[in-house]
Amino acid sequence: MDLRFGIEESETGTTTSSYVNAMQMAISPIKKTSFTIANTGVTNSLYYKVLIYDNADDTTYPKEYVTETSIAASSQDEVEIATTPHAKAIVQVKNNAGATTYAIKGMQLRG
Repeated sequence: MDLRFGIEESETGTTTSSYVNAMQMAISPIKKTSFTIANTGVTNSLYYKVLIYDNADDTTYPKEYVTETSIAASSQDEVEIATTPHAKAIVQVKNNAGATTYAIKGMQLRG
């Protein structure tokens, strides 16, 4: 959704045993990008990580902005990327002990 002072996007899904790209957002020339990653399942935890790229077209050389982090069932975590020169960010998710559901909200504020 394109808001007056930024952009908001949402994604939902179910984790698998391998990392998948759950949400991708372009960063430049945005002032601030933030993600709320929620584990909406009630039993299993999940893992997530956030990758950033210097070039929006390059998927070969990501940098780990947030390394593998666990979120317990029915919990959430927030990640903020502020004043970064990178072109895009990707939130990846995967199972911990078994499949669970997730909801991610990405928000960007224009400079």
